Amino acid sequence: MGLLHFFLLSRLFRKIEKSQPSGKPAKPRRDFSHPANLLKGMTTAKIPYMIEGLGSRSELKSRNCYLTLRLYTCQDHGPGQKAWREWYEVNKDRPPHEWWADRLGQRGYNTYGLELDGQIQATLKAMDDSDALVRRAASRLLSHLTGTAIKFDPGGTPKLRQWQKEKWMVSYEKLKKAQDKKSRGKHS
Repeated sequence: MGLLHFFLLSRLFRKIEKSQPSGKPAKPRRDFSHPANLLKGMTTAKIPYMIEGLGSRSELKSRNCYLTLRLYTCQDHGPGQKAWREWYEVNKDRPPHEWWADRLGQRGYNTYGLELDGQIQATLKAMDDSDALVRRAASRLLSHLTGTAIKFDPGGTPKLRQWQKEKWMVSYEKLKKAQDKKSRGKHS
């Protein structure tokens, strides 16, 4: 075995040694090229990692972590880590639908303390808001309130959004009729 073979084999073994687990759990590899990649499988538990990503040296990673936080939480605390950390510390034990309701409340569409019908009516109004993030929060909150997922594009044209909103209203009317029928059956 020549010196060249020895050199190549030793380099190969060093690479293999470096790739072996060191006892520490490996950080999950994320594709930071687009916010949609980060949203896949996004959970509340991953929010701290996104907040850490805001401080990345990579402008792409930092920007996409910021956009992902906005899209997932429907909140906007700017691109810095401090405000997001403070928000998360206060809200980490709350379910996401409450974050979405908060966003609507910030824009005057209060859903707290209302019966289900009132919550849904306020949320439907919010779907016409000028802010796409508010429209996204409204769509997500409607899915939660009704248990029905209807595709809604908060950045779509007004005509498309109106058509999607009408689908929500039809779906909600069907849900109300089914609940009324169920409640009348219990009283009979």
